[in-house]
Amino acid sequence: IFWLLKPVQMTNVSKGEIVAGGFRPNEFSVTRFNGKNETAAFDWAANEVRRDNGERYPLEAGTQDMLSMFWQLALLPLNGATVSLPVATGKGVELYEFTIVGRETLDLPLGAVATVHLANRQPSSKESTDLWLALEKDKLPVRMRFIDRKGNVFDQLAESIALEEKEGKR
Repeated sequence: IFWLLKPVQMTNVSKGEIVAGGFRPNEFSVTRFNGKNETAAFDWAANEVRRDNGERYPLEAGTQDMLSMFWQLALLPLNGATVSLPVATGKGVELYEFTIVGRETLDLPLGAVATVHLANRQPSSKESTDLWLALEKDKLPVRMRFIDRKGNVFDQLAESIALEEKEGKR
């Protein structure tokens, strides 16, 4: 119903590679229906993120973009109360700390799924992100709920998960 009242359409793309520490982004782009697009290039040799508007930010080891952070979380051990990672945003590189809320079973279109629930509340804004990772599906995200600074809620649920086997690995 929200989409009918306020259409939101955007495409996020993250390109990078898998290295010893997990995912390492090289490029990130956002394409919006209203034409307000953005890109960022990760220059690991120069240790900086360059945005298409000319802004440059220092790049910390392990920095993710706004899309790859969800996949990187699936690669990290989730022992303890929190998990943190640096994330390149439109404002620079910020430390995102996710609280491990606990294990929950979600009833999704694809059935009952055992998950671990993570929550992020950025102290510098009113935005929040909740993420549920499927424990039996390589900790892939199966639900993401984002609340923006205006209080708008965006809730996404997985309808299916398909993992491709390659050389005996997923």
